[in-house]
Amino acid sequence: MGNEKQGQLVPYDLVTPGWEAEYTGETGKSSEPSNDLITYSTDPEGNVMGWFSSWGFCHAKEEDWNAEIRLLNSMQAELGHLDDSIRRIRQHIGGLLSCDSGIPVTIDEILNAVGTGQLPDSAFARAAGHLQEPKAHNPIILKV
Repeated sequence: MGNEKQGQLVPYDLVTPGWEAEYTGETGKSSEPSNDLITYSTDPEGNVMGWFSSWGFCHAKEEDWNAEIRLLNSMQAELGHLDDSIRRIRQHIGGLLSCDSGIPVTIDEILNAVGTGQLPDSAFARAAGHLQEPKAHNPIILKV
């Protein structure tokens, strides 16, 4: 693992509404098996992508999505292209865990990110489902 694509968001035209994907840094085939939260596949150039729901681990599979989530996904499709900054903010919001002791700081960061249009690299907690190494103590954050 470790090529220049590692941690980068997959181009938006390859992502389906309701899902997000990041490059793992691998090519050919993932060294990790798919699981309940992340599905691995490759892009047309053979770069491995990790796919996860934009809606957090409680709605990790499409069959878990209720009518409200499906409506929001259809609205997202109508918005058109979202830039990477907005995608990162959305990813962070989707990974909020209300039981995390750091939630007040995380909410402050999200509000600042929404206002500025940019999630800082030093974000307190990584979103659940995020493929990169977590930066906080949150025990439910995925590490792959």
